[in-house]
Amino acid sequence: MARMIGFDLDDVLMDFNTGLCVFHNAHYGTSLVREDITSYHLEETWGCDREECIRRVGEFYNSPEHDATQPILGAVKVVHELQKDGASVVVITSRPESMSDQTFSWLKKHFPSLAKANSVHFTSHFFHKETGVTKSDICRNLGVKVFVDDAPFHVQDVAPVVEEVLLFDAPWNRGYVLTLQNIRRVHSWSEIHKILNRKS
Repeated sequence: MARMIGFDLDDVLMDFNTGLCVFHNAHYGTSLVREDITSYHLEETWGCDREECIRRVGEFYNSPEHDATQPILGAVKVVHELQKDGASVVVITSRPESMSDQTFSWLKKHFPSLAKANSVHFTSHFFHKETGVTKSDICRNLGVKVFVDDAPFHVQDVAPVVEEVLLFDAPWNRGYVLTLQNIRRVHSWSEIHKILNRKS
């Protein structure tokens, strides 16, 4: 059976917060860059309330800036190499399923092999509660062995049900202290590839 590897979408495959900054700067008069995003609570960075924050993120999903957002450096090449080497790759995202059209459109452009229903799994998120399914539920059900995410709360959720979780380093997770032995911080896709190659 092929080894199952799970990846978060935003800020693991897709350079989400860079695209979001481009969008926000164009529409809300800010001059933010990715390094300025030091909290998951974007309303703190943007100076608005949570409801307005959610509305703006929803606008971004439906914007040309979202479509134009690029993959994280190295992601396309490494995913291709993993699949070529026989790994089974899935995307497990906390995006709302109502954004599936925008999500699949972006994946078709950059990760066509992942742009199919059985490769993408939508879960719950603190911004919305469209489903009660967690990332750990999906990982357990699919038999995921290694999972990569940028959010400490998802890493904590998934760690008990997989062999290893890789926390993709980002400005908003640098205050997180690794609490479980099977969680490792990584800084690039080349580092992810080396770790996964050692596990194959």
